[in-house]
Amino acid sequence: MPDQDSTPRPPALAGRLPSPRTLRRLTLGVLVGVASVWSASLVVAGLWLAFSARQTWPMFSSAALLGGVTAIAMGVFVFMFLVADRLFPKAGRHVGWIIEVAIVVLICAGLVATAWAVWSGAGP
Repeated sequence: MPDQDSTPRPPALAGRLPSPRTLRRLTLGVLVGVASVWSASLVVAGLWLAFSARQTWPMFSSAALLGGVTAIAMGVFVFMFLVADRLFPKAGRHVGWIIEVAIVVLICAGLVATAWAVWSGAGP
């Protein structure tokens, strides 16, 4: 079966180079893997902040809860933007766009609320 790529290649490299389609798939796989680990680490850190850090540092309980919710929202956004949008490009953009904007608003509000809780010293 001939290669679907019509790009001319030097004769010495004709059988060794992967096709551009294979390279795109490989790049997508690396991106999905790295972004999935990144988003999962944000979600795990957010869950730890929201549930464990509150008992460890009671003077920062409200800031830990707000920071945890913000980190979870960040993880969801990273996954939606870098993984889901690329794996399912034909999904409804209207619904996805509305959800992504809502998550960004939640992240911004969470960052402001967390900063306020830290600087004001809001405790339990």
